[in-house]
Amino acid sequence: MAKLVNKTKIIVPKEQISVLMARFGYKRTAVYNALAYRSQSSVAQNIRKMALDSLGGKKVRLPIFEEE
Repeated sequence: MAKLVNKTKIIVPKEQISVLMARFGYKRTAVYNALAYRSQSSVAQNIRKMALDSLGGKKVRLPIFEEE
């Protein structure tokens, strides 16, 4: 049975993703995983911090259905 959960993500303007990729030397997938809180490494934390503090990112909570 599916249940509704809230997932936290950081939304940044699309053109800023390449700025994060260049700054940290990671591919697009790693940046998106960091912004979606699927990665908890120190680099992922730094990516999230820069996105929020310098690049106009917004932290949002999205309702998502998950299978149990």
